[in-house]
Amino acid sequence: MKLAAKLILALGLGISGVMTFNTYLRLQSEAALFKADTIRDLRAMARAVTTAVETLGVQEGASRAKQFVRAINLTREDMDIHWVWLDEEYGSRLAALSTEQRGQLAMGRPVAFVSEGEDGEQRRYSFWPLEIETPRPAALELSISLEAQRRFIEGSRRLGVENALRVCLVCGLIVAGVGYWFVGRPIGLLRDKARRVGSGDLSGRLVVRQRDEIGELAEELNAMCERLDEAQRRAGLEAEARISMLDQLRHADRLKTVGQLASGVA
Repeated sequence: MKLAAKLILALGLGISGVMTFNTYLRLQSEAALFKADTIRDLRAMARAVTTAVETLGVQEGASRAKQFVRAINLTREDMDIHWVWLDEEYGSRLAALSTEQRGQLAMGRPVAFVSEGEDGEQRRYSFWPLEIETPRPAALELSISLEAQRRFIEGSRRLGVENALRVCLVCGLIVAGVGYWFVGRPIGLLRDKARRVGSGDLSGRLVVRQRDEIGELAEELNAMCERLDEAQRRAGLEAEARISMLDQLRHADRLKTVGQLASGVA
């Protein structure tokens, strides 16, 4: 059973390693896809709102465009939208921009970054400059919480680990059953047969119904026992023949001795 245990352990570790690696790759892929979807949705929303605000600002002025931004912000529960002036610090979000990002905003390019709040919630911020006539450079600030992404990743990780454990358990049981039936049990029969042969018992054939190396070994062991039994039988016959011949020689010697005594007496 030691060999079967080693095989089961090796196969179990191999299956666990493959499942763990596969689960890790799948979780990484799902997290990357979810992140890409979030960024794509944020960009699409930002592009649509920016276009609408710029169109409204050109037609009705910046004041009406700011009111439109406030109205949109009230209707969106999953996203915050604000009008910001680029020449002043709006909370700590504009202050978090690097010099390079500020330069990109000045050139009319959108910038984005991820920031973590005091409560530990991560949000993705995106700033889109507005190309309308305003007394000061303006932009739209759009932010979306990454809490749903975090919950999705944690749920996927937990589900992936549970599925991996289930698969490892089922595979372990299958490997254990197959290892016992095709390796452990026949090896145990071979061991018992070898012990009986060592003690001098050559009777009884070893029955292993397997067409593999273990089955071939069992057949060779049976053949060896048959040859040993035949050799013992021939050795027994030869020994009996020798004993019978010795008895005949002793009897002839006794007759010769009796004849010599009789002739001496005569």
